[in-house]
Amino acid sequence: MLNCQRSSMQVKIALVSLPLIAVCTIITIFLSLSSCSTYRNRKHIESVLEQNKLISERAPKASLISAEGNIRETLDLDIDAWLIRCEFIVNEMQAIDLSGCPDDFAQAYRNHCGSWFIAWKVFNNMKDDNIIYYSIIHKYNARIRKIRETDKAIHDTYNKLLELASQYRVQISRYQGQYGLVSLHN
Repeated sequence: MLNCQRSSMQVKIALVSLPLIAVCTIITIFLSLSSCSTYRNRKHIESVLEQNKLISERAPKASLISAEGNIRETLDLDIDAWLIRCEFIVNEMQAIDLSGCPDDFAQAYRNHCGSWFIAWKVFNNMKDDNIIYYSIIHKYNARIRKIRETDKAIHDTYNKLLELASQYRVQISRYQGQYGLVSLHN
């Protein structure tokens, strides 16, 4: 009878232990998959940010800054150089594969690319209306305000990218710094 009670007790312990073991196993599998997913997300994001950094370095040079360190007056601005630079950056950014990135990061990158496209449109509009502006030049004219607004949008969308990247445990320090129209003295 004692053996029968022991067997019964062992069966009860086993029945109680099985769900506990199953839950622990499921949690372990979930954590393993979650950490693999986090690692993959981080690697994809790092790849995109690295490619983006290289695009900026390889892009044709253009400058908005005069020798005195001020934003150039509109007559002195090489609009064609900026059109070429912005077009290069947009085309290269659009070629980056975002399929392995989390949706929020991919959308933020597309927004950042869109801000560079807007910069291209700003310079293209300046080229089209050059004759009008020759008679209205002063330091803070409409063109310079538009350049500053566009530059702010580029910075804001890039900072959002870095903020999202840090949430995926990407070391963003290597991607921080001056980035945009006015702050890159290229």
